[in-house]
Amino acid sequence: MRTSKTFSIQFWMDTKKSKNGEGLIYARINVDQKRLSISLKRKLAMEQWDFKTKKHQGTSRTAKEFNRYLDLSKS
Repeated sequence: MRTSKTFSIQFWMDTKKSKNGEGLIYARINVDQKRLSISLKRKLAMEQWDFKTKKHQGTSRTAKEFNRYLDLSKS
């Protein structure tokens, strides 16, 4: 009998609960088709979030620090 285990981590912005154009960033963890969303307690302006790459847009210092935080959270 073969078993298959799955694991993935994705980041997303909750636009439904946004206030003043800022949305909360969440980490969604999937393990064996079970899903858990965890708030990273970070807010970001919606125009700065890249919905395709799931990261902060740009190359500014704050963008690099924010993306580094996402990478550390993922690891």
